[in-house]
Amino acid sequence: MAEQEGSDYRSMEADQASGKKGGGSGAIIAVVIILIIVAALGYFLLTKKPGGGGAPEMGTSMEILPEKCVMLLQVDTRKMAEKAKREEILSKLKESAAYKEMTEKLQKENNINFEQDIMSWLGEQVVISFFEVPPPPENPGQKPDTSKYNFVVVLDVKDLNAAQAKVKELLAKESSKYKEDKYENVTIWVPSTPNTPTLSFIKGLFVMGNTTDDVKKCIDASLKKGPTLKDNANFKSIVSKLPGDAMGIFYMDMQAVIASGEKMAPMGKTAGTNPEEDKLKKAFTGFGFGLSYKDGDFIGQGLLGINKSSDSAFVKALYETKPTMGAPASLKLFPADTSMYNAVDAKLLYTVLTKYAATMPGGAENLEESKKKIQDNMGVDLDKDIIGNLSGELAYGIDLQQFLQSVMMSRQGQKSPYPMVLSAKVTDKKAFEEVIGKIVAKMPIKLAKEDADGASFYKIPNTGRLGVYNDFFILATGQGDAALTTILENKMDEAKSLATDPGYKKIASKIGPNTFSVSGVKLDKILPMIKMVVGFAAAKDPKQAQQAQDFITEMEKYDSVWSYTEIVDNGFKFEFVVSKKADNAGKTETK
Repeated sequence: MAEQEGSDYRSMEADQASGKKGGGSGAIIAVVIILIIVAALGYFLLTKKPGGGGAPEMGTSMEILPEKCVMLLQVDTRKMAEKAKREEILSKLKESAAYKEMTEKLQKENNINFEQDIMSWLGEQVVISFFEVPPPPENPGQKPDTSKYNFVVVLDVKDLNAAQAKVKELLAKESSKYKEDKYENVTIWVPSTPNTPTLSFIKGLFVMGNTTDDVKKCIDASLKKGPTLKDNANFKSIVSKLPGDAMGIFYMDMQAVIASGEKMAPMGKTAGTNPEEDKLKKAFTGFGFGLSYKDGDFIGQGLLGINKSSDSAFVKALYETKPTMGAPASLKLFPADTSMYNAVDAKLLYTVLTKYAATMPGGAENLEESKKKIQDNMGVDLDKDIIGNLSGELAYGIDLQQFLQSVMMSRQGQKSPYPMVLSAKVTDKKAFEEVIGKIVAKMPIKLAKEDADGASFYKIPNTGRLGVYNDFFILATGQGDAALTTILENKMDEAKSLATDPGYKKIASKIGPNTFSVSGVKLDKILPMIKMVVGFAAAKDPKQAQQAQDFITEMEKYDSVWSYTEIVDNGFKFEFVVSKKADNAGKTETK
């Protein structure tokens, strides 16, 4: 029988002899996949250097994967060229308990040496592609039937001859026998046991399909019997916006996921019940995310794709409304040690949501009725007196440890207001003070007014304070009242504020007029909570606790996470930076 594509489709004879009884080929392949992904994501990402601009390189996999792809994950380490780094990474991998346990099990039960039999021929790109959205379990609590999943794992091969020889050896060692078959003159190995992948070499890539049909789809695509992923316009439009130095990328076809969600709805398909909602669903094109590493920091960039020309009322309102926030002014308001901060363009959000709500059945009437109730009960016009006097920026800051304590107390039946400082920048301080006075006068309880550092605040019994300070409306609750005192004492001194945070400075230059939100989290502030969770895990599963402790040890090297989101022509673009602490930045650990 004629061979195709040279040695890519070279026939191999599968050894049908029974081997040592072990865990079955399905279990072995699953372990191999897990190890590959863990090795790539957990260790390769720590030292791979950025490779410049442009879109991520998808490689030959795009030419063998069919056009229909609903989800894809790629890990790519081809630009990490230093041999010493590879050896260092592998040595770190060998030290992990999970690696030792899995490799020892492979050696003992199946006589497979992971390094020699697997890692020796593997290349530097791993792709997992789902052709359909995995169906959920038929009954709640039931394990999903993975045999119904349609996906393939594509592994880059650096030595095809060695790969073919090693795969033949592995098949010979398996007690679960494979039957060698041909499809379009391409050799495939079909398992005789359920939940075991079908194997093949296609265009120099090693392909493992969850079903035999999955592999056949890849062979058809490689022979150009139909469009490939390389021809998928939506996929290309999303991935092209991801960073070219991305070590790992994720893609999701939003339309496929939404359609699957419709089928999973309790009452069946819901499409058609709300025309405006259907239009909004159809506006989302895809989701893409890329992860890079530079100078000790992890950098994530992504895009939620939206069709700007959609006739969805939400999309029209989104692109008709001009963003107003830009770089958040409240960063100078919040103290430098604020645990968690978030600012959003509330004016844009309010405008878009009200425009969208007005298109819903009865939406316009309900909106007007709500505004009338506010007018009657509070004596203020929502649009004119409140929204019309906002610059757009709404921000809050919380102490994460205190927040957790409040949550736990509330669950125990103890009243404890959540510790938070909420701020909204206003355009007319005096006018907004008058609005606050009208609202307070209508409240069922009497609020005492007090002056503090040149500003007037209303004291809320057992809760906190509210008032206007330096062009900001501020509401402080719980322990946030103490933070408000610090805010007043700092007097908008930038040197004492979040504006000087090293993590924020890494995204500050990228924040422009189209920015929709900005967020920051101090990682050392949430470590106590994570350690508490680890303590619970240790009592139940020591191995899991050790893995979590390893994660904490790594996390302690990082300082903060800062992110921003902006509105672009094709959707919402976002970026975040996980910053290493100053003494760890730009360093690579050595043995």
